[in-house]
Amino acid sequence: MIHRHEPESTEWEFVRVLVPVSPRGREWLDDRRVLNGLMRKFRTGTAWRDAPGRYGP
Repeated sequence: MIHRHEPESTEWEFVRVLVPVSPRGREWLDDRRVLNGLMRKFRTGTAWRDAPGRYGP
């Protein structure tokens, strides 16, 4: 489900190739979830602690 401040799948595919790969060969967090949270934070101007829990701590 796409929420108000989150990019669509086609937009995410465009951005995904720009995200660096971990030098250890494994991902630490879900990149899409973190980027969605950052985009929401900057678009709405809220503090991270006020963001919905789906974006992580």
